[in-house]
Amino acid sequence: MRERRQFRKQQDPSVFVHPLSEGAALWGHIPGRDNLRLPLNEGQNSGDLAIAFLESRDLRDVVRTVNEPSLDYSGDLTIVVNDCSPEFYEGFRNAVILMVLGMVPDKRRAADIALHYWYSALLPEEYNDEINDLVAASLASKKGVLDCKLSETSSVSGLVTDPHDVVTRIQTLKTQFKAEDVVKELQRVRFHPERVDDMDRVYWNLEPSHRVSILEFRRSGMVLPFGASKSHFDTPNYSLFSREGKWLQSDWASPLDAWDISSVVRAGQMHGASRADLFGCLYFYLSDQLYEFAKRLSRYKIAFKVFDMEPDVLLTSFTEGKLVQHGVPPSMRFDRIDIGHILGDEIPGNLLACAGWGRLLNDTEHAMLLGHLLNWLKEDPGEGAPGRLTEEIASATMNRLFIEGKMPATFQLACASGNSDDLMIAMAPP
Repeated sequence: MRERRQFRKQQDPSVFVHPLSEGAALWGHIPGRDNLRLPLNEGQNSGDLAIAFLESRDLRDVVRTVNEPSLDYSGDLTIVVNDCSPEFYEGFRNAVILMVLGMVPDKRRAADIALHYWYSALLPEEYNDEINDLVAASLASKKGVLDCKLSETSSVSGLVTDPHDVVTRIQTLKTQFKAEDVVKELQRVRFHPERVDDMDRVYWNLEPSHRVSILEFRRSGMVLPFGASKSHFDTPNYSLFSREGKWLQSDWASPLDAWDISSVVRAGQMHGASRADLFGCLYFYLSDQLYEFAKRLSRYKIAFKVFDMEPDVLLTSFTEGKLVQHGVPPSMRFDRIDIGHILGDEIPGNLLACAGWGRLLNDTEHAMLLGHLLNWLKEDPGEGAPGRLTEEIASATMNRLFIEGKMPATFQLACASGNSDDLMIAMAPP
């Protein structure tokens, strides 16, 4: 039945940005990818490799990169994981997820704890306690210095925001922020009256069953199959909320944006989930990915180096030898350097930082600098400006990439959530 409603006119984002549309980027908004792609590059049985993720807001690209090589890969793998937003404790969150996956003995349980710590607004109390025990034993007394064995073959080291600050924030929240407060906060953020039209503009392009699945996640804040029991999820996931108990991300932040939807649906169907149950499919997909990742921490020799600095600061620290104590000497060279979207951040020094990091690529034909430009179509230097990109040119370019098989067809949900504005770039060394 037609409502005959009048939609509120969309605001020009260059003039007005609704406060609820802003926030930290604790979850990715571009599907995770394998940055090595060894069969197409060095080969599955290549030797030691080093990768740097300069703007790793979460671990999705790390997970995909570790999970793709063949099981007989025997080289040493060094992975630098950096985040440049320490005020939101993203480096700390990444370190905790790695510790959970490596140090919790039952790998199925480890995958489930990591999944919900990463994406769910509420946790079972025992999961929260287990995470706190790991932090207390491995981080809290070391003033942000990481140095942990994840398995007999893998480790994590580095430097993140002082965990004492994180623990203090959590202790403050625990005394005054309960499960019912999480529900109220999600309701305030995700169902604000001023955002109804914006929500419906996204919903209208989706299948009815997918609208229901997304609506359930927005209400509950938990990544679970539709209809699964939630009664034991009784403790706030404090890492997703501010010291005042406010949701840290935008009102439309969604885990679905971070993974390839077609792969998510296939994984769900293999576990008996319905294609209609998007978040049920996502639950099974993430469970499989994190379980595989946890197992590979014992199969491969991986040294994770976790930091939370601006890329130019990390570069200076690296070249001046200040990271030697964390196992990152200035002589290290990288086979892949993922610069994230720092070229589009308009932060002074980012372009120079990219050039500086580019000089640290290995002298091989497969070494590469990778990244993407956010809001590619929205960056408009003005009418008639040289190189101005019109939407028509962009659309024709994207269609050609699809036709030539250079870009996989994506699920309509990705376009509905705005991911089609992103441009992936890859630059090999000269």
